[in-house]
Amino acid sequence: EGKFLSIFGETIIGENEEYSPSENTWSGRKASMPVPAKNIAVASLGNSLYATGGVGREGMLDVTQRYDPSYDLWQEMPSLPLPRAHHGVAVIGGEIFAIGGEASEVLRASINSTFYVHRKT
Repeated sequence: EGKFLSIFGETIIGENEEYSPSENTWSGRKASMPVPAKNIAVASLGNSLYATGGVGREGMLDVTQRYDPSYDLWQEMPSLPLPRAHHGVAVIGGEIFAIGGEASEVLRASINSTFYVHRKT
């Protein structure tokens, strides 16, 4: 609908806000992520946003979370095979792939792998 959702940053709070470029305004808070995280990767597929991995209050995360803006609702999806943060995601042929990143917040160990995350249904 021509709007943006701010869902990331360097603070683990899980709160989100929506921006409308046509009106140049920020709306009130949107639904919070079930698993708050920073250093996530986000992709848009269909009418939903998918947030993967990141760093949570307990460390590196393997979570995948889907946001449906029509209902202002987050849902946990199947987890990534490995925790990762500082990674990228790409949508190719209606599927989301998580690419690279780090496997350890302490060691900064790089991940040289790609994982399938979700297929458009």
